[in-house]
Amino acid sequence: MDRNVRRTVNGFLFLSPNITGFMVFTAFPIVFSLYMAFTDWDLTLHNMFKETSWPRFIFVANFIELLQSKEFPKYFGNTLFFMMGLPLGMALSLLLAILLNQDLKGRFTNIRKVFFAGVVFFASISILVVFGMKTTAITILLTSVFWLVMGTGTWVGATWYRTVFYLPHFTSGVATFLLWKKMYNPQTGPINLALVGPLESATTVIKSISRSEVVGGVATVSSPIFTGLEYLFLAAMVGTFFMGLRRTWKWWDDGQAGLLSAIVCVAFLALPFAIGSGAGWFAHPNAGLIAGLAAAAVLVVYLVLSIKGPSFKSAFAFNMGSMALITLMIMVIEFAFLGFSIVSANMPANAWASGGLRPPEWLANYYWAKPAIMIMGLWGAIGSNNVILYQAGLSVISKELYEAADVDGATSMQKFWNVTWPQLAPTTFFIFVMGIIGGLQGGFEMARTMTGGGPAGATTTMTFFLYEQGFDSGRLGYASAVAWSIFVMVMVITLINWKYGRKHETE
Repeated sequence: MDRNVRRTVNGFLFLSPNITGFMVFTAFPIVFSLYMAFTDWDLTLHNMFKETSWPRFIFVANFIELLQSKEFPKYFGNTLFFMMGLPLGMALSLLLAILLNQDLKGRFTNIRKVFFAGVVFFASISILVVFGMKTTAITILLTSVFWLVMGTGTWVGATWYRTVFYLPHFTSGVATFLLWKKMYNPQTGPINLALVGPLESATTVIKSISRSEVVGGVATVSSPIFTGLEYLFLAAMVGTFFMGLRRTWKWWDDGQAGLLSAIVCVAFLALPFAIGSGAGWFAHPNAGLIAGLAAAAVLVVYLVLSIKGPSFKSAFAFNMGSMALITLMIMVIEFAFLGFSIVSANMPANAWASGGLRPPEWLANYYWAKPAIMIMGLWGAIGSNNVILYQAGLSVISKELYEAADVDGATSMQKFWNVTWPQLAPTTFFIFVMGIIGGLQGGFEMARTMTGGGPAGATTTMTFFLYEQGFDSGRLGYASAVAWSIFVMVMVITLINWKYGRKHETE
């Protein structure tokens, strides 16, 4: 036997266990699931205990049923809602990476002990005054650990923080979900126990600055202060919209973004107003009308000015990835201000209700379940691999660029937008694409462990819906159609990101 042939045969023999495992446990299930997606395979009908025919080939009936079902838009919307935390998580990861990338050696040498003593003193006072006797041992422990970490970091430096912030990443996902489920417990969870005292004090204060009266047999509560807060947050939402629009216009006019990129960004910026008005989220119709008119006026001005064209023309979809990511971050801030406005409008009525202000039921409440999950997701995202990736990206940025910016008199913010952010484009692109893929495919462990998909399907994602159809209902054919629908969505979004996001990265 020829020597090259013998080497090839030996190589395949060594690789055969891996190849066999891949073919049996990966390739075959993928191909077979594609076949099942076009059949009516149902374990309640087609099993060894019933004399039924082999599953029938029904072409695309499963996909048609999926698109026509009421559950698909709801669960797909849940998945997208949870993915709204991705831009904010990336922003916080980048901020943390920048902070951890600072050189702390030789700094704070004389004030470390003073700062550490102040931290310990503040933590002790916080536990005694804020929590008091209503707290639990776990609350005291978590609070003490937090302040211990912050205080110890003043002695050790950035290395300590880098290690501590990344430690949660080694924790099993199920263990983390169980821990947060205990923390969110409405009766015994440390979060709600810590909120009881402050909310009781807030109830007394709100009642003193608001008025409750019965008009026409209907109890109404009014408070000029909270009405002002409602409109203040609404104005902040509109102001954030203006800021994002100004940034979009500047990039488009300077030739740093194409027309399609600008249109997509404007659509993202207007989305909170459209969803808020359509879903009736604005507490008062006038508030929603004012916000909508302001946004519409800005859009009209934007379109009129765009007729003259940009000062520097660029490709049609140039810089879409980078601009879309920044715009999504701004959009999340708009939604946050909208939420604060709604809370401000409803706060007086809740304070005058029976029992006053009470901590939320978190995972047991339809409206609080999603925010609770997103808070947990942000906690996990801050100390994830994103921080390490951003730190790696920051470490390879040439210091000469920052020195040149200093010579030109650039501020810290200008250096970030013109040096740091463009140089981190490849890292940001990778994190964003992987985050989108993980967001569309994620949510199963969380829903299975913490909420079971409830309450009323509020936390059911596409992957958990797939699990319910395949293993709870036994409809393997329909579940396979769900799985391949998720695959198509992931593939399409990834191709769009690769086409438009990576173009700016390489130019």
